[in-house]
Amino acid sequence: KLENQLTLYNHKHIVLVTHVVPIKQFIVQNPDHIWRYLNAFLGSPRYGSLALKHNVRYIICGHVHYRKKVRIKNSEFICNCLNYSSQWLTGNASEEIALSLQTIDI
Repeated sequence: KLENQLTLYNHKHIVLVTHVVPIKQFIVQNPDHIWRYLNAFLGSPRYGSLALKHNVRYIICGHVHYRKKVRIKNSEFICNCLNYSSQWLTGNASEEIALSLQTIDI
């Protein structure tokens, strides 16, 4: 279904937003035995493959609780989660929101 939608709007500037992670770079790296199991439920690389196939410029996801960006070819994969307050760098909600915001050009 997603591939049909991407094909239908291939001539547009597409921003793909998913809850789950679309690339392996966003799963928990160097996992212990529990995270090796849990990583299987964080998302699917098929979303990332579809995005790359259809030249999607921005792919935004959540589901994991850290901030990370990865550029592959002309696509920028963005995970700008707010995280849990125990993981904040500043301890201040307003500052953390400001740190997690990103402007994209479409």
